[in-house]
Amino acid sequence: MDDWLQLHMPVRARELPPAGVVECWLMEVGGLAFPGAQARDQAGDQDRRQALKLRRRFLLRLILGAYLGQPGKDLEFVYGPSGKPELASGTELGGLHFNLSHSGDWLALAVARDVAVGVDIEQRRELKRAGDLARRYFSPREAEHLAALAEPERSAQFFKLWTVREACIKAMGSSLARSLGELELAPDTAELLTVPAGWPGPDRWSVLRLASPTPLQICVVAPRPGMLVRPIRLNCSPR
Repeated sequence: MDDWLQLHMPVRARELPPAGVVECWLMEVGGLAFPGAQARDQAGDQDRRQALKLRRRFLLRLILGAYLGQPGKDLEFVYGPSGKPELASGTELGGLHFNLSHSGDWLALAVARDVAVGVDIEQRRELKRAGDLARRYFSPREAEHLAALAEPERSAQFFKLWTVREACIKAMGSSLARSLGELELAPDTAELLTVPAGWPGPDRWSVLRLASPTPLQICVVAPRPGMLVRPIRLNCSPR
């Protein structure tokens, strides 16, 4: 399931992923022609950020509506204590779970059946303070490993370790402040070694990294072993 399924707008009705599979949608939202967003593109930075936000919301509703067989505009969302969005009770979900992440113009949406899911994407780039950030947020062993690397490998490994962390925290509906210091990963492979109390043990997780055709580091996780990922690239630009 490593090959990207290429889809174009409009999004057609879809069945929920089968048990044991996460579908991960990747979209470059800047190319989406969306009423109310295009005029903001020509304005200042704040308006452009608002335009991106409108496009993300539109695509989230569009894709979830396609899975649920109802108009996206009718979906209602609630937000957990850490801001994780979920569909409001009363919606016929069929076991649907989702999570989303964005970086620049890029949006990722992970969808699974009957299991929580987390996704994180980061644009690959060189971080001038990768070592300092690792000492602040990672375990001493991870920070030491990163300090021994040269660029661009140091930044690439930092994002590999970071995306696993953030995706796990998002899957659990926790917060970075509460859980970041209790996570430890293997410095070279980013395998989970230690997790916060009350979470499924490290061996109960599926950590799924996607080989991206874009300049992104992409990680999808689920607190269930043996999961597979089905990557979908949605082209939002007009044909």
